[in-house]
Parts: sequence; C-alpha cells; structure tokens
Amino acid sequence: MKCAICKEDFDKSHPWKIHRIKLETYLGQYSPRFNKLTNQPIIFKSLDQYLTEDFDSKTELSQWIKQNKSETIKEYLIQYLIRRKQYKKLSYFPSQFESRTICFPSVSYIVKNWGLDYLIEISEKSGLPLRYTYSNIDFFDNKSLILVDTREQIPLFKNQNIIEIRKLDEGDYELKDKNQNICIDRKSLNDYIGTMSQGFERFERELQRAQDKKKFLIMLVESKYTNLASFNYLPAMRRVKATPDFIFHRVRELLNKYQNFQIVCVDGREAAEQFVSKALKIKTLASEVDFQYYIDNSVF
Repeated sequence: MKCAICKEDFDKSHPWKIHRIKLETYLGQYSPRFNKLTNQPIIFKSLDQYLTEDFDSKTELSQWIKQNKSETIKEYLIQYLIRRKQYKKLSYFPSQFESRTICFPSVSYIVKNWGLDYLIEISEKSGLPLRYTYSNIDFFDNKSLILVDTREQIPLFKNQNIIEIRKLDEGDYELKDKNQNICIDRKSLNDYIGTMSQGFERFERELQRAQDKKKFLIMLVESKYTNLASFNYLPAMRRVKATPDFIFHRVRELLNKYQNFQIVCVDGREAAEQFVSKALKIKTLASEVDFQYYIDNSVF
C-alpha cells in the first residue's frame, strides 16, 4: 500500500509521522469508505476495521440482509471474505466463534437460513476452505475418569467418583483413557481477558507445547458470549484497559495460526460441566469439529 500524498510505503503511523495528518483524517480524504446500509462514511475505529468492514455494527448488517435477496447477499459475503483474506492473510473460512466476532453472519445463521450448500459455495468462491465439516458428530460411551489439574481450586464436577486430581502439563481437564488427545483449559471471564492481554505470550507458548505433543487444546470460557463482546460495560470490568475488539483480534490470530486450538464460551458452570464431559468423549476428529457451532445448536 502506497501513500496517496508522497507515494512512499504506507503504514498506520505514516500519515502523522510524515505529514502530520491523523490516520482517520487521511483515510477519510484519500481512501473513503461508506456504510452499505446508510451510505454514510464508515466510522473509524481501527485501521483493520476501517479497511475490511462495510457496516458499523452487526445490527446494520442484519438490516441490510433483510432488505436483499439471497444471491445478492451471497455475492457480498464472497467479496467480503476475499477482501478480508487478502488483508488479514487468512487460510480458512471463519468458524462459528470467529464469525460472531466480526461483521459477518455466524455459521449457524448461514446454515439455518440458506443451507449448508450455500455455506460451502461461499467458502469455495472466496478461496477460504471450511476447516470443519458441519455434519453429525458422534460420542464414545467412555466411562473413563476425567483428570483434573491440581491447580483447579473448584473443579466443575461435584461427583468425586468420576474425577481424578493430577498435575496436567496443559489445560485443566483431560480424559484418563483417551479417545483423542484433547485437553480443556477452563477460564473465567477475568482469566480469559488476562490470558489474551498480559498473558498472551505465555499462553501461546502453552499452545505451541500442546501442538508439539499433538494435543488439541480447547479454551472454555465460563461466560456467555454477550459478556465477552461487551465486558467493558460490566461494572466489575471498568478498570480493564483492553477492549473486546482487541481481545477478539488476538483470539482470531491464534485461531488462524494454530490448527490444534479452539475457543468456546458457555453460559455458566452447569453448561461448562456438560461441555467438558461430552467434548472429552467425542468420537469425531476434534480438528474437524466446530465446537462453538454445536454449543450454539444445543448439541453440547
């Protein structure tokens, strides 16, 4: 990308550093983008957002979808993904969790409203292959004990007969007699924010260790998605400097980089316990399962 003023290489610091023009002002003047619903200039929040998004909110995207035919929507979604793939260097179609964090219909919304073939076509024409199969999934009838890491102060499972406390190298929960090499790292909302901000490099090292051991690591956030998307409005989170957009950006980085990693969120401890007990006994290959998709569709 070249600067429209001096034709030199452009990065987000260039307009102010070289021309003393704010990035927002520069983009509005030399690279204006307009909201597809309102035809008003896109509200600048970050360079990534400004260059890739066509709406200022998912609500506006939903309104635009309601006003257009499925073929028009399909072509838009394809072009959106092509642009995002080029700018963000993506390798795969967004997962259920990822699609909820960007201005794009969730995978479950696409499948429910237009069908699986529609999803497959968008994937193929955008050049972003589906990482997951979105077919029926099966579970083993495995009665093995669930291993719980010694650092878990209040384990999810009240029934002590089905767990065994043991120091685990990665995550908090594993199956003793494994069907697959799955480990689950349980996080509170606070833990999740801390891990994806100050603890990001440490967690990535953990992910790399898991990958080296051919382990599939699932980060389970014990909080509903709306809290993840708007934690800066929660009274207990007012002093947190990180924003939901920043945290989601880091999550997407990891999801794109590591094929042995997923992040899911559930509403409360009961749902977390149910997820752990079923996910550890899944028969379908974990790397082919979009876990958040099945959570949102009440399979877990």
